[in-house]
Amino acid sequence: MREVISVNAEVVRVEKGRRKPQKHWECPRAWARISLERSPIAWYPQRLAIAFQGRQVVIGRFLNEEERCALAAELEQVIRRDDWQENRA
Repeated sequence: MREVISVNAEVVRVEKGRRKPQKHWECPRAWARISLERSPIAWYPQRLAIAFQGRQVVIGRFLNEEERCALAAELEQVIRRDDWQENRA
């Protein structure tokens, strides 16, 4: 399974599929929330998701805990950036 996460000034998009995108999900960047939840079962991995208005898409199931936490931090930083307009060409 392949996951591609794209973030631009307006939209956060997640595409999932094998060789090509078979499913896609998107939401306005300003409303996107990153969720990293601990499992109630101690040995289960944390669950990383991007949420918007009660809907969410789980991402990074194939990552280890360290990678999942790093991805959550990086996505949070990118989504919360407020200099999108300045960097546009």
